[in-house]
Amino acid sequence: MYEAFNMIIIAIIQGITEFIPVSSSGHIVLAQHFTGMSVDAESDFAVNILLHMGTFVAVIYIYRMTIMELFKNLVSKDAQEQRESFLYLWYIVLASIPVGIVGILFADDFEAAFGNPFFVSLMLFITAAILFASRFGSVKDAGIITAKTALLIGLAQVFALFPGISRSGTTITAAILLGITREEAGRFSFMIFLPAIGGAALLKLPNITQTDYSFALLTIAFFTSLVVGIFALKVLLKFVNKGKLYIFSPYCLVVAILSLISLQFL
Repeated sequence: MYEAFNMIIIAIIQGITEFIPVSSSGHIVLAQHFTGMSVDAESDFAVNILLHMGTFVAVIYIYRMTIMELFKNLVSKDAQEQRESFLYLWYIVLASIPVGIVGILFADDFEAAFGNPFFVSLMLFITAAILFASRFGSVKDAGIITAKTALLIGLAQVFALFPGISRSGTTITAAILLGITREEAGRFSFMIFLPAIGGAALLKLPNITQTDYSFALLTIAFFTSLVVGIFALKVLLKFVNKGKLYIFSPYCLVVAILSLISLQFL
């Protein structure tokens, strides 16, 4: 019962922090450490991927109309609609290439970081700085996604492979600083989230069966992160559209400081 309670708490943390830009992976690593749920780095990494799959489905649900329209326009009789959809999908692929290459080449290094709460705490300081930087995006800019901006946003996403660095915070901030509209910055950030997490899940699928946790427990965790994730994403998009992403910066700073203190003295 205690293990089930802990797993649900971890799933709730995942559902909230995947979208609220405070690093879901970082919070899960710290939660696993302080609740004593850690088994080993490989098992923790597999559980982390499964929880990400819950939020993966949450993104598909929230952006289901956008996704359907993209694929619908690919077979449209309107040449302009076809071209725009093809380009947007290409930009998603282009932005996903850097994280795919780096993630595969250095998978073991990133996996090991999931067992290091001290490292995660340090990365949260960086997330705090990134979120604060989002306030410097010009509200006058009304740029759209291009091949160049897609690649730059994709390069920014690479840093989020480190637990403690917020993926959504990093990519949305990068897009805003590049002059992309707030609404599009949020949309594109979560469009490139899909191949990144989907690819990671496929690579680590065998690990899920090797975890120490039961199938029932993992199923509960998956659906918990899915439901909580839907609500959290809706909340985040409201903050992004209002240009208030930076308000999460102090929170990351406080968590980083408290975690370092706890690791040192507890």
